[in-house]
Amino acid sequence: MIKDKIDYLRGVEYQSDMPQSIYHSYGRNILQGAYWEPEYHIKDHLGNVRVTFCDENGNGQITGSERRSINDYYAYGMEWNNRYELSDTIAPVNKYRYNGKELFTEMDMDMLNYGARMMDPQLGRMMQPDPRAESFSSITPYQYGLNNPILNIDPTGMYTQSYMKKVDGTREYTIPSAGYNAEVDRNVDNDDPIFDSKTGDFLGHYNDSDFDGEIMLMDRIAYQALTGGEDVVLSPEVAEKEGEYLSAWVANNKNLKTVEDRDFLRFVFTNLINQAFKEGLIDYNSSKLAGGRYKIGDAWTTANWYAGSKGDNIYINIHPVSANEFSNGKFSGGTQSIWELSHAGDAINILGVHEPLHRIYPGNQNHYKIDPIVQKSRSFHLSSDYYKSKVSQRQRIFNAFNKRK
Repeated sequence: MIKDKIDYLRGVEYQSDMPQSIYHSYGRNILQGAYWEPEYHIKDHLGNVRVTFCDENGNGQITGSERRSINDYYAYGMEWNNRYELSDTIAPVNKYRYNGKELFTEMDMDMLNYGARMMDPQLGRMMQPDPRAESFSSITPYQYGLNNPILNIDPTGMYTQSYMKKVDGTREYTIPSAGYNAEVDRNVDNDDPIFDSKTGDFLGHYNDSDFDGEIMLMDRIAYQALTGGEDVVLSPEVAEKEGEYLSAWVANNKNLKTVEDRDFLRFVFTNLINQAFKEGLIDYNSSKLAGGRYKIGDAWTTANWYAGSKGDNIYINIHPVSANEFSNGKFSGGTQSIWELSHAGDAINILGVHEPLHRIYPGNQNHYKIDPIVQKSRSFHLSSDYYKSKVSQRQRIFNAFNKRK
């Protein structure tokens, strides 16, 4: 017979269909009768709860029973030497202590839930093999944190993350590659936005939180395994091992004739523009597009704008390029079109700034009016050197032509 059924919805725990605890980055709120009581958690660099306290009388001082626990742990999470141990008398009990993972005590299991796997904190071993064990053949698939729980964590049970502290005091994680010899690359200037390789949804960034690099595609499950749902810095070595650049994807599917391939590209670029709008880089988003999405065309130019009765019709052109041209980086005629857009900053400026301006300044003859506006836009600094040079060169040609007149 089930006495207490616990349901989970993001950071909220329900017991017998009633909310009991709301967890957040500073601790949790506990339902105590008719009101919610805040409980605060102080954590160490690995996310282990070390101190739990509250301020029951609201006087700004923590005394007596308001100090609910001071927690120490053995290396793999078994607790010891706990002081002021009142946490186990507060209902509902906080079971998210070591690494912030839930401790399952049912049937005396006392195992930590890491999502993909469970760990026994007494043995320091996972109870199931690593689902990505083929990437780490040099070590047992039942290990936790590469057998170094002081430095490493495993947020999802699928990938180890190594902790280190940056110069500015903030936390940074990198994910070791197979062989565990990966080093942190702090000298990479460009940032590559990552999109779901199946749906085209925006997942996040790596290296930084900007859009001045190549668009990358990655399996959503792999991305979640790498990041553990946190804002972390992935080393380029790992991101490139798990993901694929959009330019390479196009090269491998260079005909792009199927409806599925074309729809995928539409989703990627539509989501890119919406994310740039959300982050305040541009003033344009898909709500201004006919049908709410970009369209796919086969012209020789990169993109085209056409007026529509229900919004802008902006076409992303994917004139095919040969594998030889792609591998040599030399594109004849207008075949550079899709490759320009594989750079996130260029795509944002072309699809989110330049093309929409054609509503005001239609026709190629008005590029001399559009380019200066693009150059002054909030997003122009994200562009590649190639695109910046192209815009500047177009302006120089126009100015020289006017002088001759």
